Amino acid sequence: MKTARSVLFFLFAILLFTDIARCQSNAFVISSYPSSSKSYYDIDGNIVVWQDNRNKIPDQWNRLTWDIYGYDLITKQEFAICTQQNNQTFPAISGNYVIWRDERTRGSGIEDSIYGYNLSTSTEFAIQTGTSSGRPAINGNLVAWSDSQYNIDDFGSSIFAHDLASSQTYLVHSAIVEGMYVMYNGFPAISGNVIAWDRSPSSQHSPPTETNSRIWVANIVTGSQFPVCPDPGGWEQKFPAVDGNIVVWWHSLNPTWQRRGICGYDLLTDTEFFISGISAINAGYCHPDISGNLVVWEENDSTIGHGSYRIYGYDLLNQYQFLITESEGALGAPRISGNTVIWVGPDNVLYGTNIPEPATMGILAAGLLILSAKKSRK
Repeated sequence: MKTARSVLFFLFAILLFTDIARCQSNAFVISSYPSSSKSYYDIDGNIVVWQDNRNKIPDQWNRLTWDIYGYDLITKQEFAICTQQNNQTFPAISGNYVIWRDERTRGSGIEDSIYGYNLSTSTEFAIQTGTSSGRPAINGNLVAWSDSQYNIDDFGSSIFAHDLASSQTYLVHSAIVEGMYVMYNGFPAISGNVIAWDRSPSSQHSPPTETNSRIWVANIVTGSQFPVCPDPGGWEQKFPAVDGNIVVWWHSLNPTWQRRGICGYDLLTDTEFFISGISAINAGYCHPDISGNLVVWEENDSTIGHGSYRIYGYDLLNQYQFLITESEGALGAPRISGNTVIWVGPDNVLYGTNIPEPATMGILAAGLLILSAKKSRK
């Protein structure tokens, strides 16, 4: 009996740490349209969205324009979401709603806008028009973006939010601090009632106490706002992602652990924690994403040769890190929904893979143990 148990646990360990650690063997192609670049993609459930320049129509500034496309992982069908004039960029998706930054009115006196599309009704709608807008985010009915309103001398950006259910738009966090200082607020992320973003000093009018970017969080129900790491130690915090009560971000050098890498913060326990150090000195920025207990990020270092571009995952519940894919060419920042991870490879192909469920393999192993125990008693 003990021998059987040992063998089964050994087999389970092989399943868990080999199958999960090499997800690239299960990678599949989402979009490989010839001669098109794919960038700024997102996933929710079975729908993937991205910006694509396949149409190669130059705008009035002779730039090749970007459009928004989607793909259904179940039906394996690709579809166009928006192919208006000029650029449509930075798509994000939640449920039936896809949103993006839209430049269709550029040159007419109206700056960038935020548009949306309802997948269930095939209806496009405007969310915000008339000001210079940054990359938007969406979760449920809540949309957030950075906006150039409330700046000083064209410096600074604020965080705005819009409720699709009530059609109400409101200021979340102003660029103007203490009536005289100006900050850049960008890269918003949303989960439920929580909005996270990075707040950086502008080149002018900055408060003397803030010299680098840091991650801020706002609860739109309670109205509370605070930096998750009040003192970044003179180093940058950027690119937040949030799911439930967990916020994750990239930290250029964490003052507590004296390592650059991916950090997290639990909003329920008010606890900051370290997820993973970035080993490459020249790795540059990393863009983490989170879904449930899984965190993913890219690590690129062009100075160390073969296999120097990698995408990693980390299981917060079971506390282990695993490799998702690696390449000799640069890999795009991963996005995750459930157990599905997507990224763009160096060949401009949009890939995806499914991370195996540790719980599923655990149930299988437990079932085998029970069966073995019953047989041993006969």
